[in-house]
Amino acid sequence: ILAYDKTDLSHLTDKDFEQIMKKCYKSVPSLIEKTHFDPLRPENKNIYISNIKQNFVMKYNGEKWILCNKDETLDDLYENSSNILEDKIENWETNKYKYDNDAVDKFYKFLDNKDKDNIKNEIKDDIKLILYNNKID
Repeated sequence: ILAYDKTDLSHLTDKDFEQIMKKCYKSVPSLIEKTHFDPLRPENKNIYISNIKQNFVMKYNGEKWILCNKDETLDDLYENSSNILEDKIENWETNKYKYDNDAVDKFYKFLDNKDKDNIKNEIKDDIKLILYNNKID
């Protein structure tokens, strides 16, 4: 298992990113699921929630599983995943990649609203469920 901060995204193709971005408000949870819980990439299964009622998340640091604050971790996942997707668009534009305009438009719709509390809280709830429903047995 890779350390959480060393999660490998190299398996994600431009087409994967386009499919993720097409999900608009679900793009961030979709990226997290595709990154950390792809059955073909078990080495990235380095984060989970063992008990939905507790305020902790389990993260693998490369040597052992550590408890981390759930709210802080959800905020970090939300922001980091948003940034990864935003950076991908910048990379496409720099490299003149012919991306799916519909996918990017939908993702920009999310970006325009990502700081609204109701949107952010709903997406963080989705992330929480993904981390719990894919916990290590």
